[in-house]
Amino acid sequence: SKQAVSDTPDQSEVSDHASAMRQCRTHETLSRLRDLPPGVVFSSINLSPPILLTTGLPILVAPYHRISGALANGFVPFEQDEPAFRASMRALGADYIVLCRGERKTGFAGTLSQGGEVHGMRLMPQTNDLLVVYRILE
Repeated sequence: SKQAVSDTPDQSEVSDHASAMRQCRTHETLSRLRDLPPGVVFSSINLSPPILLTTGLPILVAPYHRISGALANGFVPFEQDEPAFRASMRALGADYIVLCRGERKTGFAGTLSQGGEVHGMRLMPQTNDLLVVYRILE
């Protein structure tokens, strides 16, 4: 008999991913961002407020925004392809992109969350097994 193949993650994988995302947002993990040179941080809507609270660095996204376009900045760029993502970063004036490693995003941000070398961005030393930090160079 044939066994069904599924792209759906099993419950333990979902639980491990959720745990890693929670650890990524802890004060201990985010405190390493305090060593970044001054700059504006672009991150997901769930990660930005803890970054602000922990570091005082300016953020571009927050879940309590009343303007729908600004609120969309916390979601839309993360699903965009590379050219659109880069255009969003330029338009927003971001200096840094901070992501949880392995964050499940369908667009270019999913690639960035793996922490590899990317043209026009510098992987920062604050990157570790939970957090990915890029300085935007162009």
